[in-house]
Formats: sequence, C-alpha cells, structure tokens
Amino acid sequence: MDPRDVKLGRVIVLIIGLSIAVGCVSSSEGRRMRQELDALNARFAELNQSVSADRRQIGDLIQTAETEIGNLRSALDEAQAMLRRTNTEMGGRMEGYLNELQTLRGQLEQVEFRLNQLSEQLTLFMEDVDIRLGRRR
Repeated sequence: MDPRDVKLGRVIVLIIGLSIAVGCVSSSEGRRMRQELDALNARFAELNQSVSADRRQIGDLIQTAETEIGNLRSALDEAQAMLRRTNTEMGGRMEGYLNELQTLRGQLEQVEFRLNQLSEQLTLFMEDVDIRLGRRR
C-alpha cells in the first residue's frame, strides 16, 4: 500500500479519535468535522482508485515489455544462428577457394616448366638447323 494512503488513514483515525475524546462538540463544529471527514474519505477513495489504475497500467506495461523482450531474444537467437551458418558456409567456401588456388598454382608451375623445356628444345632445334644449313648466329 502507498505510504500516503497509510498516512491519510491515520489522519482519519486521529480525527475520529479526537472527536470521541473531546465529546462536547458544537453542532456547527460537528458538521464541519463531518464535512472534512467526508472530504478526506472521498480523497482516500480517489487515491485508492488512482493507485489501482496505476498498478493496472504498470502491469500492462510490464507485460508488454516482457513480450517485446521475448521477441528481441527470438530475433537475436535467429540472427546468431544465421551468423553461425554463414560463417560455416564462408569457411567452407574459403577452404574450397584455397584448394582450388593451390591446384591452379601447381598447374601453372607445370605449364611454366613445360614452356621452359619447349623453349630450350626450340633453341637447340634452331641451333641445329643453323648448323645444318651452315649459318651461324
């Protein structure tokens, strides 16, 4: 319960207790005290209604926040799962690309080696032809 409500209730009890203890109160003072007491009771009822409405509103806000938190957690879980899948796929692709690059490098080395062999053979062949034809370089 709200501390203001407790304080208001104590004031009401105090007023009632004082009016009983005093005993002799004029009718005009009694009416005035009764009006003040009625006003305090009305204010107390208003405050109770206000507190109840505030509690319902806070409860609704908490429920909405919990729903949104659940939605955010689900979205985060999905994003993390997608990231893991993407990282796995990218790792697999990268490994494939590296293997392919190594294969291509090996093929390039073979082609370069063969090209050097053919170049040497061509040079030897040309020298042989020149010698046979009697030409010198």
